[in-house]
Amino acid sequence: MRPIYETPEDLVRESLIGRTLTEMWGVSLHKLPRAYHVDWLIEKDGDVRGFAELKCRSNPRSKYDTFMLSLHKWMHGKQLAAEIAGKFMIIVQWEDGLFYHQQGWCDVKYGVGGRKDRQDAQDIEPVIYIPTYAFKRIT
Repeated sequence: MRPIYETPEDLVRESLIGRTLTEMWGVSLHKLPRAYHVDWLIEKDGDVRGFAELKCRSNPRSKYDTFMLSLHKWMHGKQLAAEIAGKFMIIVQWEDGLFYHQQGWCDVKYGVGGRKDRQDAQDIEPVIYIPTYAFKRIT
C-alpha cells in the first residue's frame, strides 16, 4: 500500500486556510474522503457550488512560471464540478499569499513530473502545468 504523506501539521494548516475562505467567501467547506481525490466540497446557501484542491508551497509564487498538479487530481476535480455544473478550483498558499485558480481560466500544459525527494516511484506521473500568473490573490 502507498504511504500517506499528509501530516497532522498539514491538516492544521488546511483547517486555518479553510476558515479564512469560509469567512471571506461566505461558503462552507467540507473535507472530502480520499476516494474523491480532491480536498473540499464547496457549499453556499445550501447548494453545492464546486470542489477545491488545496496545496501549500514553501516558496513565493514568482519562483516558478508554472504550478504543477497531478493530472489525476485535475481530471477528478473537473469531473466532479461538471457533474454539478459547478467550479473546480486550485487554492495555493505560497509564501507571499493565498491564491486561487479556477479551471477554465487559461489553457494548461500537460507533461510528466513530480517529486523525486521521497524515493517514491509513484510520485512521478502525468501532470498539468498552470501558469502562475493565472492565479488570483485571495490574501
